[in-house]
Amino acid sequence: MPSVETTFTAKPRRRKPVAEPSAPVLAAARDTNDTCEIPAIKKLQAHLDKLQALYLKPDSGLAPAELSKVATPPEPVDEKTRIKDRSEAPKLPIHRELDKLGECIEVVARQLGIKKILIPYLHGVIKRIDRHYPKTGLNEFVANIVKKFSTLPIPIATRINHALANCKSDDTTRRKALDRIGELLMERHWEPVAEDAEWRSLYPTLMEFTSPQFKQLVENAKPRDMQSIDFYSSELAFQGVLGFAAFHDLQRQQLIWLLDYAAKVRPVAAWIYSFQNEQWDRELRKILHGGVTPATMRKYLKTSLASDRKKRWRKAKQSNPQNVDTKPVEGDGDQMH
Repeated sequence: MPSVETTFTAKPRRRKPVAEPSAPVLAAARDTNDTCEIPAIKKLQAHLDKLQALYLKPDSGLAPAELSKVATPPEPVDEKTRIKDRSEAPKLPIHRELDKLGECIEVVARQLGIKKILIPYLHGVIKRIDRHYPKTGLNEFVANIVKKFSTLPIPIATRINHALANCKSDDTTRRKALDRIGELLMERHWEPVAEDAEWRSLYPTLMEFTSPQFKQLVENAKPRDMQSIDFYSSELAFQGVLGFAAFHDLQRQQLIWLLDYAAKVRPVAAWIYSFQNEQWDRELRKILHGGVTPATMRKYLKTSLASDRKKRWRKAKQSNPQNVDTKPVEGDGDQMH
């Protein structure tokens, strides 16, 4: 049978017209999208939980798998010297994480109607957030970070500053020696600019800050068959060399601290200093000096507020001199929290 080719013409498919969504439907969709957005307090809590799991509770299992790689707990530190060989700084938040936490705190604070989100008032801000959201734990988080600083070795520069603060005012010899050692540590000369006589005079003070290994080396330098009085005269002859060597031991300790700890500690310390909390400030200054003390900030604020009151009073007097008292009204001003 011969084949017959039949051609079928495809008819266009008729589709039903799609109705445009009405205004109430669009409004409901917008409301649904708004409700899907994560609230600011939940973002803050999530970021805070992440930081706590990473840096405060590495064994709690709260961190996700990709965040669970944390450093091993630091080894115990010698209480006398607080220095250990091959030491690593305890794991601390980095600058970017603290900035993100600060942004979350600012958003939540503005939602709560807090107007003064400035450095002198930041501690009051986190306390107010904790009162409004008791499960947040912002204040406790910062306090626990401060506790981690107690495991750090104290750098030589800070130890010298502490010695200067505890030095008697009439002990000018020791004060001058401490000042000079601090100056030499801050210099960047390849060879310290000091003569043999100066190393002799600085030797007793330098020995106070040297490592136990260096003290042991000096102690073992005395021959067993030599009388103590004979060794004393020999030691006086070599005090210049010993002072020079002792200074380099201090310089080595300071350099190791700068390499192992400074980059990790300083951003966190600056962030904590901004809260202007006296207890946290005292704990941090045992390790690292820096930032404005709360007492200095209060003094500055008192002067600044008094100046602002006088300016407002003068402006009001110029605009309406009849209704302004002869003296500016004294007030307590804004208090720090």
